[in-house]
Amino acid sequence: MTKVDLQKNRPLISIIIPVYNVQEYVEACLFSVMGQTYPNLEIIAVDDGSTDDSGKICEKFADKDERITVIHKSNGGLSSARNAGTDIARGDYICYIDSDDAIDPSFTEKLYNICAGEECDMAVCGIRYGHPEMEDEINSADGCKTNVVSGVDLLRDFYGEEHIPITVAWNKMYRRDIIGDIRYPEGRIHEDEATTFKFLYKAKRVGWTNEKLYHYTMRSGSIMQSEFNPKRLQILDAYADRRDFYKTYADSGDQNAERFLIREEYCYLSEILLMYGKVKYDLPDRKDLVETLFDRYKKEYKQSTRKKWNMIRRIFYMVSRIFPGLYYGIKKRSH
Repeated sequence: MTKVDLQKNRPLISIIIPVYNVQEYVEACLFSVMGQTYPNLEIIAVDDGSTDDSGKICEKFADKDERITVIHKSNGGLSSARNAGTDIARGDYICYIDSDDAIDPSFTEKLYNICAGEECDMAVCGIRYGHPEMEDEINSADGCKTNVVSGVDLLRDFYGEEHIPITVAWNKMYRRDIIGDIRYPEGRIHEDEATTFKFLYKAKRVGWTNEKLYHYTMRSGSIMQSEFNPKRLQILDAYADRRDFYKTYADSGDQNAERFLIREEYCYLSEILLMYGKVKYDLPDRKDLVETLFDRYKKEYKQSTRKKWNMIRRIFYMVSRIFPGLYYGIKKRSH
């Protein structure tokens, strides 16, 4: 086993990697994590009941690097694996890396420097899309910049000033106490959309850089990349989670939460209408889904704070109760 100088005078950073049937990708992921310029790492690979050789590959890497710990557990999904790693993490800071992705050698070093140097609760970086081995887009520090805002300010612009995705779990570093006892909802997809906003709402200072330090692998055929899959209806639960979270704070007089609540209601109802149209016109054999979505729209509209909406939106969403396919038709023609 290769011994690593852990430089105990530097804070420990825990990198949590959920692993499930990714034997084609996990080696590249682990190599990228092991090759970080910031050495004081705790690398936690959580094998979530893989039926291929993913777990064995992780063990092979653990034999070579004492920083790697491998957990083997029964399959519980991505959230369950992230939560299992979070529960045992010892680091002062935590990062989540998906096992089919990779990170730039300076990922942890640069995000830690932002957190420490700017006294931030979180740090966020840009994303390079494609395969980790692709060289068509060279990441350069030229033109890269860093900014510091509050988590609330970042939430106001859902994708940040430089369009850096903020809802995902994996292009970030979190100070441990920001995560606290918050965990990812298990048993559904879009789990980070129901969670990351809670971290941001707690964060007083968030540093972000547009430098593309996270390499996201786009795999064809996945639920997230497919044209439509009924499982994507679970994103509505994420909207509901955000709506309920903001409503709790808004009821206590938090004006930021009230603004976010109204925005989430707009987004929530719009997403229901888009899915309604897609299911009705693109999946004509799913009449049950059409009825479910329409019932959900009517229920959420009735429970909304619509009296606080601007007049145009109030009229539009009221009309959509009668003509629910209208919004989808407008969106489709505009594209």
